Amino acid sequence: MNEKIMSKITNLLLYVQKPARYTGNEYGIPDKDFVGSRTRFALVFPDVYEIGMSNHAIKILYSALNKEENISCERVFHPWIDFEQLMLKENIPLFSLETFTPVKNFDIIGFTIPYEILATNVLNILKLSCIPLKSSKRDDNFPIIIAGGNGITNPLPFLPFIDAFFFGDGDTAIVEIARCISTVETKIEKLQTLSKIPGIFIPSINNTNIKRHIECNLDFIDAKVSFPVPSIQVVQDRVAVEISRGCSHGCRFCQAGYLYRPVRERSISNIINASVEMLEETGSDEISLISLSASDYSRLNELLYNLDKILTPKKINIALPSLRIDSFTDEISVRISKVRKSGLTFAVEAGSDFVRRYLNKEITEKQLFDVISFAIGKGWYLIKLYFMIGICDKEEVAIADLLEKFFRHINV
Repeated sequence: MNEKIMSKITNLLLYVQKPARYTGNEYGIPDKDFVGSRTRFALVFPDVYEIGMSNHAIKILYSALNKEENISCERVFHPWIDFEQLMLKENIPLFSLETFTPVKNFDIIGFTIPYEILATNVLNILKLSCIPLKSSKRDDNFPIIIAGGNGITNPLPFLPFIDAFFFGDGDTAIVEIARCISTVETKIEKLQTLSKIPGIFIPSINNTNIKRHIECNLDFIDAKVSFPVPSIQVVQDRVAVEISRGCSHGCRFCQAGYLYRPVRERSISNIINASVEMLEETGSDEISLISLSASDYSRLNELLYNLDKILTPKKINIALPSLRIDSFTDEISVRISKVRKSGLTFAVEAGSDFVRRYLNKEITEKQLFDVISFAIGKGWYLIKLYFMIGICDKEEVAIADLLEKFFRHINV
């Protein structure tokens, strides 16, 4: 534990919004020797605490690394503007939440970058950590910097700054990456060792024939993740269990639908066991069954039936955050509304049938009206519809016209 940084930030927390973003010490932090581990891994989400603590990829990687005896993984998030200014003024380097260790003192820094807009935050995190931005300026005294996630699908803008890129499912590969770093000393040796791992691209070695690493059987990976319970309310404040990975629909605009192929599903027993354990460990009163399209899970009715028997008597709500209009059924609506109706979310995408067909999103206006009318009839009054702007000319007008027509349809 870095007492010097702790004492410095303690005096500054009165002057920032949401000081719990920077204090760590949350319930559920693994009981292990973070400082004495052979390999120390800084897992960085380049956005604020509330968003990073809601990211499921971070939870998977953190849990996998900290299950290993000789590896410790600590969280790092981007500070908000007020705290960033104080850090710069007081010469406080960016630090981890578990032990307040400066980021530059770790063996490896792993960035999870889900979308490209975070690119500048990645650079700012390096700056706040007192780490040279360009890989060519970093010698053996600096940690290896690796990046993964959908935001680096095109790695070219990041090439000068990142030592290694990982493409694919990181559930088990992240442990192999951490292990191999501990076996060699110099930066060159570390990168050469990393280049032998499937899915790794090293710009300085130019190993361009890279195949995405795929976890073929999700049941070989425990659906349960162990992760600290946030000290403040975060964007997704509930237990999340991944029920499947990938999507077979092939909507033309959906990057994730192509990157996460093929479709793979977890077994019902794996999902239920993980759900029960995570709810007991966190004390949450809601569970979210997540995937790119939860209602496409082939045994969804059976899964909901079994979860309903276990969770409803405990007043634990079941949420499906990603539903397709053409697969929302009466049975699904009953199972996810017994404790409370937390809201429905449908991805409509476009304002007209023509544009949706162009996007390969085969949902008609009639299907939309019928499903939402059905949901309202079942007592739902919080329904979110997702649209995209900029697909074609005057798309925002088509969306407004569709919504106006719908309100007339339900007599609102």
